[in-house]
Amino acid sequence: MAAAPAPFERRQLRLFDNLESLPLAAYELEADWGALGDLARAQDAGRYQGEDSVAIPLTHERYRISGYDKRLVHQDLYLTFLEVDGRWSIGGDDDLEDLGLYSARNVWDFSGVRTTSSKHFLALEPDDGPSSGDALVQIAETSLAGVDRYWTRPWHRKVPLLAPGSSEDLARIIQSTYPVENYLAFAFWTGGADQNPGVRVIVNPDRFAFASDVYGVLTHELTHVAALYSRGSFTPSSLDEGLAQYIGEQGDPAAIAGADAAARSARPGLPENYEFFVGDGATVFDTYQRSLSAVAYFIDRYGFRRFQRFYVTLGRATRVPGTFRYQFDHALEETIGLDRREFERAWASSID
Repeated sequence: MAAAPAPFERRQLRLFDNLESLPLAAYELEADWGALGDLARAQDAGRYQGEDSVAIPLTHERYRISGYDKRLVHQDLYLTFLEVDGRWSIGGDDDLEDLGLYSARNVWDFSGVRTTSSKHFLALEPDDGPSSGDALVQIAETSLAGVDRYWTRPWHRKVPLLAPGSSEDLARIIQSTYPVENYLAFAFWTGGADQNPGVRVIVNPDRFAFASDVYGVLTHELTHVAALYSRGSFTPSSLDEGLAQYIGEQGDPAAIAGADAAARSARPGLPENYEFFVGDGATVFDTYQRSLSAVAYFIDRYGFRRFQRFYVTLGRATRVPGTFRYQFDHALEETIGLDRREFERAWASSID
């Protein structure tokens, strides 16, 4: 960082110090010139004075948390490289944010990290504030037992739990394009499906301490983590969220009755993906309720094992030809003998 501006250098030195508190088994960075080429623009070169060259390739950050990540997990950085007198230096990591290209952030980018572990979980939280790690891993262990009552497919049962210092830090970590205030926790993976995504559950610190149903929410999010290994590119959010709501509520009849009421008052049909991220908290909650109602009808009519088989069948369609609607209909017909339209009509009739 010999040619780096002082603010970036200080931030990076703090990051290096913070990394010492992590149980890292490996860490590496690789500039990938073949992925996107040189992304630097004239205005990026203009930010720096006296450099011979300014370049911004895609940089891969890979790391593995000991005991929790089976492989190196992957995140993308957009590091600015500066050449001065024949020597290269890193000068920044946020020059492309105006293009929507954000370098990855983690809890340890903002502060040192305090760790708390249990049999299946590792809580990572700032070391400069009150600790909730013990409570978090204990609730997560109980939530895992709730997932195990339903989901029987194999999955990696060692999960880091991230607890950022603020909702603003959380939004930056997940690169949110929607208000995070509506949510208590997220299932989050660090890279794309063609990379090695590191799967985490991240909690909203501004809501965690005051939530009345942390157990149900963490059960919901851990269902996402468990099902990730069986989902595919054609799996709609309505299936993902309906399944997670059902297991999060542990199939509670009262919760399902409330979901049916919400579905009756809305337009018929499974929610579209965008509906889970648009609107205020009440609107988004109704979308989750409609998904719960549909999944609960499927499970009540055909059983959970058949629903799981349908979910897995649809997930396997990732690399075969066909539209989203075709793959959904094909997997549904193979499992229960109905296409989507016929299923939606039967579901709507059941809650009239």
